[in-house]
Parts: sequence; structure tokens; C-alpha cells
Amino acid sequence: MTAEQIKEAREYLGFQFATDMAKGLGVDIGTYHKWENDKRKIPAVGIRAIKALVFIKDAGRLQEFLSVADT
Repeated sequence: MTAEQIKEAREYLGFQFATDMAKGLGVDIGTYHKWENDKRKIPAVGIRAIKALVFIKDAGRLQEFLSVADT
């Protein structure tokens, strides 16, 4: 997954800010910024997490998932 694809996924998911995407993925904002700005390669688990969020959004349950993840 390229840095551009990561950014596109963030925008598709409706996260305006990188901080929101990092929170949704459960990673540090610094780590996420490095992925989106091509400073560090995203690990396989990060790719799977992004794909899972996209799947959950496509199922119409992203907001529900994110609210449960906060508890």
C-alpha cells in the first residue's frame, strides 16, 4: 500500500485529519504521519487494519465501530 493509497483511504473513510485516522487505527499520530508521508513503510498489520476499516464503512457500520472502539 502506497502513501497515496493510505491518504485516499483516510479521505474515503471520512477522516479529515490524520489524527482521526491514527485514532481509528489505534496507532500513534507520529507513526501514522510517517506512513502517509512515505517516511516509513506501513506494516502488513496496518494495511489489514485500513482494509478492515474500509470494509466496515462499506457495511455502513463505521461510526458504530468507532464509538465501540472508544470504550
